[in-house]
Amino acid sequence: MTSMTSDHGRRRGLGFATLAVLAGLLASGCAQNAPDGPGANAPDRPEAQLHEAIDCQSEPSSLLPNAEEPTADPSIPVPGRVPEGFEATAAVRCSVEFGEPGEAGDEMEVFWLVERFEGDLGPLLEALAVADDVPPEGLMCTADMEMVPPLWLEARSGGFVPVHYPRDGCGKTKPAVHDALDGLQVTMVERLPVVE
Repeated sequence: MTSMTSDHGRRRGLGFATLAVLAGLLASGCAQNAPDGPGANAPDRPEAQLHEAIDCQSEPSSLLPNAEEPTADPSIPVPGRVPEGFEATAAVRCSVEFGEPGEAGDEMEVFWLVERFEGDLGPLLEALAVADDVPPEGLMCTADMEMVPPLWLEARSGGFVPVHYPRDGCGKTKPAVHDALDGLQVTMVERLPVVE
């Protein structure tokens, strides 16, 4: 099969300093109010649009945890609901992976770990169809940040759609999607450099 990622997607970068900041945020555990404002936990998210190839920076919250505002870059696909009548043949997930430290003074290499999942996609599609929770008044949430790995579905007719993980009242991804992916078979793995 052809590569799952476009050349444009391969070139998209994430600075090491940004990852270091995010790593620090992941370790924090302070309390904060539930997310609010435009787009936060919207239950009626638009349908995802079909694309020729995946882009590992499709999910705004994949690198900026819990960010629900539309990205300023219109070329980055926006994740949405699985389109009505969509026939999925596989799922593709992008995760950030750190390589071994280089020589003294060198920055640690950062990769996109791109995994293709196949099998019974029914549980995954059911999990993706669940609406986001609306946070109740006064809900308090921990400030630990979640790095959400972009998730795409491959269409039987060709192409891919970026899909949105349903969120709980605090804006964290619900476990059902992750559990469904764990039940599928990983049939392809690519490690692509994240280049600035």
